[in-house]
Amino acid sequence: MAQAAARITPQEVTNLYGFLDTIEAGEDPAEFADHDHRFHAEIARVGGSPSTQALLTVFRSRSRHHRVFALPDGPVFERAGDEDHRAIVAALANRDPAAAASAAAAHIARGERRLGATRPPVTEDAVDGAPAPEEGPLPG
Repeated sequence: MAQAAARITPQEVTNLYGFLDTIEAGEDPAEFADHDHRFHAEIARVGGSPSTQALLTVFRSRSRHHRVFALPDGPVFERAGDEDHRAIVAALANRDPAAAASAAAAHIARGERRLGATRPPVTEDAVDGAPAPEEGPLPG
């Protein structure tokens, strides 16, 4: 995020706010997810960091897979995401790398909590039939 804050242009700030307006106006969960993905891709592009781009791609693919926005609490997730996005873009527009990094980290942490709440429990079958670990002290 620090790189994005240092590199962002006024036109890119305008573009990001345009994405946010489109995201916030949408009502369809699939459409919201698509615009959200594009927003994150633009943030990663502005930052110019391949590692950030890869991280955001993985993160977005996981949230799309779990379809968090189609859940009963989807609108709550959307509003929280909107607030997070606004904080990120405001920090970028102010060219404040620390605030941008903090806002992005908070957004990722909240997203991880949302995803964690939607993941099905891990079972033996989900781990290729491997037996569950035994209780008690570790050998050694």
